[in-house]
Amino acid sequence: MKPTPALLITLCAFLGPATGTADETVLVVSSSTPDVNIKIRPSDRYSIRLPGLLYEFQLELGCEAGYEPDSVLLSIADTRKRFAVSEIQEESGDQFSMKIPASQIAPLSVEGFCLTSGDEGRRVTVRGILSAQASLLCSGVEDQQLIYASRSLDVTLSCNEDEEN
Repeated sequence: MKPTPALLITLCAFLGPATGTADETVLVVSSSTPDVNIKIRPSDRYSIRLPGLLYEFQLELGCEAGYEPDSVLLSIADTRKRFAVSEIQEESGDQFSMKIPASQIAPLSVEGFCLTSGDEGRRVTVRGILSAQASLLCSGVEDQQLIYASRSLDVTLSCNEDEEN
């Protein structure tokens, strides 16, 4: 994974159950959480506008006996990605990325953060700026099952006098 100038991936978030056996339905989606560099701000009056955020995802999927993972749908804000499980496994071994455009992310109000040059190098993690919803379609011979998971996603802000948000 290559960091972009404004994004460094640092933290993991998980969706769904943490463990499962071959006879259990499992939907685990681990995701990196971006680290965004913020320029020193003149006052606390203005919210912080984030750039688009790139998330890298790793999947762990499993269906009950008699069912096979068919497709996955992941939604964050107004961004959705749907794919066949066989397609993602062949191309990247259960890994994929999603970029959430800045226009879909609400401005952040972080009181007292990055206001003076003494704040340089300071970091803060803001919890729950976005919510990710995932669904796994498991197909059997005669029917299908849908499994859902949801979790909030975080962002880490770093104060840097030389960077712009």
